[in-house]
Amino acid sequence: MTELFTPEQRQSGAGLAYQLGAVLGGGLAPSVANRLIEWTGTSTSVGYYLAGGMALTLVCLLALPETAPVRTRR
Repeated sequence: MTELFTPEQRQSGAGLAYQLGAVLGGGLAPSVANRLIEWTGTSTSVGYYLAGGMALTLVCLLALPETAPVRTRR
C-alpha cells in the first residue's frame, strides 16, 4: 500500500490509511452489529454486514493500480 504514495508522503499516507481503517472498521463494527441484531432480531444480519464489508474490500482491491515492475517473458 505504501507504493501508492510518493516517497515524501509514504509514512503519513500509510499511517493515516491504517488509522482510519482501524477507527471505521474496528471502532464502529460493534455498534453496527448491535443495531443490526436489535433491528432484525437475528445475528444473521451481522454475517451479511461482514460479507458486505468483504465485498467492498474486494472491489477496492481490484480497483487499485498494479505497482509491481512489468515482468518480461524469459
